This record gives sequence, structure tokens and C-alpha cells, in this order.
Amino acid sequence: MQLRRYGAVVSAVLLSVATLTVASGVSVARASSPRAAAVLPHWGNSPPPAIDRQGPDPEHPGPSGGSTPHLVGGHATTTSTNWAGQFQTGTTFTEVTARWTVPSVVPSESEQAASTWVGVDGFDNADLIQTGTTEQTSGGGTSYFAWYEVLPAASIPIGAVDPGDQMSAVIEEVAVGTWYLSISDVTAGESSSGDLSYGGPADSVEWIQEDPSTDLQGDLYPLADFGSVNFYGQTFAGSDTAATDTNNIDMVTSSGATVAYVSASSAGESTVRYGAPPAPPTPAPTPTPPTPVSSGYDLVGDDGGVFVFGGGFYGSLPGLGVHVADIVGIVPSSDERGYFLVGADGGVFSFGDTTYEGSLPGLGVHVDDIAGIVPTSDDKGYFLVGRDGGVFAFGDAPFENSLPGLGIHVDDIVGIAATASDLGYWVVGSNGSVYSLGDAPYLGAAGPDTVAIAATSDGGGYWVVSGNGTVYNFGDARNFASVPDDAVVNNVIGIVPSSDNLGYNIFGSDGGVFSFGDAVYRGSLPFLGVDVDDIVGAVPT
Repeated sequence: MQLRRYGAVVSAVLLSVATLTVASGVSVARASSPRAAAVLPHWGNSPPPAIDRQGPDPEHPGPSGGSTPHLVGGHATTTSTNWAGQFQTGTTFTEVTARWTVPSVVPSESEQAASTWVGVDGFDNADLIQTGTTEQTSGGGTSYFAWYEVLPAASIPIGAVDPGDQMSAVIEEVAVGTWYLSISDVTAGESSSGDLSYGGPADSVEWIQEDPSTDLQGDLYPLADFGSVNFYGQTFAGSDTAATDTNNIDMVTSSGATVAYVSASSAGESTVRYGAPPAPPTPAPTPTPPTPVSSGYDLVGDDGGVFVFGGGFYGSLPGLGVHVADIVGIVPSSDERGYFLVGADGGVFSFGDTTYEGSLPGLGVHVDDIAGIVPTSDDKGYFLVGRDGGVFAFGDAPFENSLPGLGIHVDDIVGIAATASDLGYWVVGSNGSVYSLGDAPYLGAAGPDTVAIAATSDGGGYWVVSGNGTVYNFGDARNFASVPDDAVVNNVIGIVPSSDNLGYNIFGSDGGVFSFGDAVYRGSLPFLGVDVDDIVGAVPT
């Protein structure tokens, strides 16, 4: 249809009606409701706009298009391609009211439109009785007018309004099939009201800002920039108001971009705003502690004596006056500011920022075959492993089974390494066999004379080293070479990866150190002229 006002021809936005069309494009057949039994009086402030009908007669609308919502994804969603606002469902309604201020649209050379209205039905059916105002722009000019509509009849213009005018509307059932409709321009002192025939189910009421259809096929105008519309004094009545459900609905394009949305809502009031909602402020990223880069390493002898090379010294057993000769390993805390020592009897000694979580002697367990220790990632627990593959868990370390528990009988386990989740671990035998427990993936076995195993920081791989310094790598553990065959090496006892997994140091029982990849060489006991043969472990610090 065409509305001719102020010497310009612009499209009448709500003079064509249609049925509900879901996102798939399937049309829903229109329910039949009686035509209005009366025509409400026109306001006296301007002559009725001349109407040029286009397309089929509104009495016989086409199969699609209209002013009911084009819901995206079906009725269960709260987005639509032509509605934004608030609606109520859940009972049979008998009245709906609202007040609003006519918004001022941004003028446009191209044809654009928006409509502001209150109504009964239309959300989940093709019936609708509604009244409101239309905001329209074309050729740089704008027009605003009030109207009412009872589907399937065409909308009826009532009179001109101005942006900023305060509007008030009431739609109320006064008898079965008869509804009283009133719309008032409170600012201009204009009002029109009367009784209309309407037979819809009255199972929803709405307060809506709409992108109107250009024709009976449901093609939409470009939505005019209306700024914002505030509905207030929203009331409704029905057969069971306690059962009603309030919902907001946002307007989106067919591709899902928001073009109008409910920016605020409360009991009896809602605001619809043009455009997309502002993006929530991006929270400041939580600083990630830098991965500790080893500045050196500490070596430990079987008496618990610790030798420091460029790292931190956090204590030793001789320094505490403790005399033992059965220390079998040393492991670092996660921040490399402390270490645990473990004895063959399962005695555990903690230094620096580590936390003592118990030991086998403390539990009254008597063994002499503990072969290794590995802490949990939070330093609040640790696993011990015996030569038979028996595993002992302390603190928050979760027990994930052991070789004896699986019926596997060995007597040559030499080391243990844990996954990043602490929910699994590998144990390795002197023959190179690797056993995976918990969530530790099996990635392969090494060769004979194996002496130690170490895992990558993400738990996706491991290194195994033999007594002659041969390195075997599995999973995401990279190989940065082995100790050369012509090197002077005296019984390799361990391998310690650098913190970024891009290198490793290999240590001998004489305190000799071999550095590969980005691992830093800080010296060795033979280089210092210290003659020992009882180094049992090393730790980065």
C-alpha cells in the first residue's frame, strides 16, 4: 500500500497483513477471525491519509508475510526477525494496556520504517488485534501516524502524531467476541475508541517494536533507526494471571545479527533499543605466571647432601644432623623453589616451599626398595614407587593402581613420572618396559639398562634414559641427542628436562653433567675436583 502525506509518497507500513512464518520459511495457515464490526473515528488534526493498495486484497492475504512474528528457530526461542519487546503467555487474556513516547527516527533517503504497538494474540497464532504508531522515513523526510488493526483486515490509520508525543492504549474484552479499543495522543489531546468484533484465542499479549512488512508476502522494510522506545504502565488481565509467563524477544536478521533488543525490563515497564547490545567489557586477562626457567640444578648424594650449581640451596640432611645412606632420589616443587628427598625405606624429607605429607616409616610400613618419588602438580602430595611397582600415594596424590594390584610381578622398577592431571603415572623397569596407570597413555618402551624416566610438562610424552646416556623419547617429548659414545660418563643416574621441554640435562653418579637443547650447563662435581660416586638424583632450581 501507499500512504501519501506532505506531498511525498511513502509506504504504509502496517496496511498489509500476513501470517506467522518460521525461520525455515514454512508458512502457517492463518486462522480466520471476523472483521471489525465498526470503524473508529479519525482524529481531527489531519485528514485521513490517502491509501493506494498494492498486492492482493487484505481480505484475501497471500500465503505468507504480515505483522505476526517471524520467529527464528521456532516458537520456543526469544528472537524474531521482525519483533522486539515483551510478551505474556500462559492464560486467556481479557485486557492489555500501555503507554509510550513516539520515538524520533533518524531521517533516511531510502525507505525505512518501524512500528510501536500493543496487542492481543499474534505470538503463536495468526490472529491479532493491535493498535499503535508508525515511524517512517523516505527521501530525507519523516512521517508518524497512529493506527489500529484487526487481522485479517487491513490496518486503519487514525491520525498524525509527532515524535515525543505521549501515547496511551487500551484493548479490553467487553463481551464474548467484542473488544473495546482505545488509542490516545495524550500530548495532542486526541483520542479514538470504540467496540470491535474480534474472535481470536487471546492467548498472548504484547508490547512490541516491529520491523513492518512491505507487502503481503512478508518482505520487511529496512528497520528505521528509532533510537529507543520505553513502554510503561504495562498492565494485563486474564482468567488466571498467576499462571502467566513474561518473556523478552529480540529482533535479529536472518543471519542472526541483533538489530533491536530489550535493553531493560521490569514489572510493568520495558525498553526496546535500536541496534545490537553493547559487548560486555572484556575482563582483564588473569596474568599467567611465567614458566619458571631453571637457573641451575642441585645434585643429591645417597647421604642427602646437596650440591648447588647456579640454583637455590634449601637444605640437606647432613646440614640437619641427619645421617642416612639410603637416599634414592630428589624431585623439585612445581615452582622449583624447594625439593623432596626420598629414601629407600620410603622416608620423605621436604625442603624449601614443599609440604611434608607423610612417609612409609611414619605409617609403620617397613620396606627398603623404594626406587623413586614424583610430586603432584600442586606440591600437596606425592607418589612413591617400589622396585616391585607398588605405588604409595600421600597428600592429595590420587592412587591409580599399581603393578602388584594388576597382578604384574617384577623386581626392577627404577623410576616414576606423573601426568599433568596427577590422575595417572608411568613406572619404568630397568629393562626399558614402561607401565601406564590411570590416565597415563602408553607411548612406547625403551632399551636395556634403563635408569630413569621424566615426563613432559603437559603429560603428553616422556623421556627414558639408560645408564650409558642413551635417550629415548616418546609422545611429544623431543630428542636433543644422547651422551656421545666417546664421552667420559660414569653411570648415568637421571635426566631432568628444562622447564620449556626444549632441552634436558643428564647426570652421572660422579656428578658429571651433560646439557642438551636449551638446558643450561652450570658446572659439575668433576670440574670442581670433587670426587664422589654416590650421586643419586638431580633437580632443577
